[in-house]
Amino acid sequence: MITIEPTGRIRFRVYLPGARLVEILGGFTGWADAPIPMSRTGEGWWGATVAVPPGDWRFRYRADGHAWATDFAAHGLEINAFGSLDSCLRVDADRALRRRAA
Repeated sequence: MITIEPTGRIRFRVYLPGARLVEILGGFTGWADAPIPMSRTGEGWWGATVAVPPGDWRFRYRADGHAWATDFAAHGLEINAFGSLDSCLRVDADRALRRRAA
């Protein structure tokens, strides 16, 4: 689940109760180049709040370094080159400007 905060930062939340490590990977992280670690936020929930540059992005969650999870509550879904679903995120420039001003 994604939420765009008033500051323009993006809050990511996912329910993966059996995971020991959860990361966000996507176009805005260089996919495998710089995954964003998530923190446990409750019973099986993981979260992270990050600044994402303006644009249309694809992303996925990765649990324990190998299990991929799709965010069906994102801005949409697209099939990737491997035949799996990527989650979509749209960050508009207006929100990015507000983030810089805050």
